[in-house]
Amino acid sequence: MVWVIIYFWCVLIENMIGTDAVLFSLGSGLEIRFSLILKVLFFFMNIMVFAKDGKIGKVFMPFIILSALILSSCISVLFQNKTYFLNSLSVSAHIILTLNIALFIYNFAKDEDDIRRLFNGIRLFGIINALLVILSYLKPDLSNFFEAGVVQGDTSRAFGIMGDEVSLIIVFFSLDAVVRKKLILFIIYFTALLCTGSIGATFSFVFIMVLYSLRNFKFNVAHLGYLFFGACIILGSFWSLKEQIEQIGVVKRINTTLRDPESENGNLRLASLLTASEMVIEKPFLGYGFGTYQYYVKERFEPVFRNLGLSWKFPSAMTILGSAFNPYIQIVCEAGLVGLTVFLIFIRGCFKNAREMYRKNKESDDEVKREISIIVYFWLITFFVTVISANWLLPASFLFILFVTSYGMISCLSRSQLSN
Repeated sequence: MVWVIIYFWCVLIENMIGTDAVLFSLGSGLEIRFSLILKVLFFFMNIMVFAKDGKIGKVFMPFIILSALILSSCISVLFQNKTYFLNSLSVSAHIILTLNIALFIYNFAKDEDDIRRLFNGIRLFGIINALLVILSYLKPDLSNFFEAGVVQGDTSRAFGIMGDEVSLIIVFFSLDAVVRKKLILFIIYFTALLCTGSIGATFSFVFIMVLYSLRNFKFNVAHLGYLFFGACIILGSFWSLKEQIEQIGVVKRINTTLRDPESENGNLRLASLLTASEMVIEKPFLGYGFGTYQYYVKERFEPVFRNLGLSWKFPSAMTILGSAFNPYIQIVCEAGLVGLTVFLIFIRGCFKNAREMYRKNKESDDEVKREISIIVYFWLITFFVTVISANWLLPASFLFILFVTSYGMISCLSRSQLSN
């Protein structure tokens, strides 16, 4: 399992150094990086296992269905717009290879110690990135690789070296700290989350903590009294420290958004959403082909920026315009209502398997099985319900990588041969 942990760090380093990580470029988005070599290696190792056993665990049926959709949608690009086929093929291949990581974990984690080592390696990845977020907030000029600074509304935000996805990654490890009753780790993660100033991640954090609390604590009249008393104290403290609290990054961002909803970023996101709605109306059933969204958006908006004399601004605008900022909307654009249906079947299948493992192991005396079952189950609920302002079904998305790794670990619990 050490290779999966290496893959996490490899993607992080590639994200940090950008184009310098490209070993060889074939054009049209076809780039050879070390992370791609690892994914291809995982894929061929899975092929060898399949050639020997001739079967795949039923817990991976949702992955097979989604991979089939992606592949068929990619092929459809040949008949719609051949210009974008290689781009679509690049994105599709990366997504399928990333999905394959879950199967690799299932095939090669032979016992519980392997799962424990993998989870501990991911935990180390999480805490180091959280500390880097805090460091980049306090010392944004310490490294050229830090993604930190002051944005609109005088709000200081920091993302370490990962980027803005780190805020939602922190939510996962915050729950892990709560489940394991690690107060110091929880404080570090919570502090890092505040440093990111992420509104969406803060909502996800509140959601997962409330959900976990409601499902794992039994309340009586005395408990409700304590909660009411505690809420009064907290609200009183908030009121007395109102000015200090307003300086917290996420609070300032909410205030800025409410005061200035028509900010430049807001307008660009609205333009992207309107473009997505137009694409859905034009091709509602099969879409434009998986992995082509950003290329069609570029085709539509680049002439507009050029006519306005703002060509220099277009590359930065594409970081927002190039995504529908919603995985469900984007897959309708790229694979139509048929694709959305398959995607929802995929989500339902993953959640169903996670729920089954949670019910079997939530009271288990086995620490590894209990922790993985609880954390992954509540994370998936939060992930699918609240992460709707970011498209995570992307080749190098850390959220996607964390998802497939988590599912790979929980799938191992369904194997009767997993030894203690």
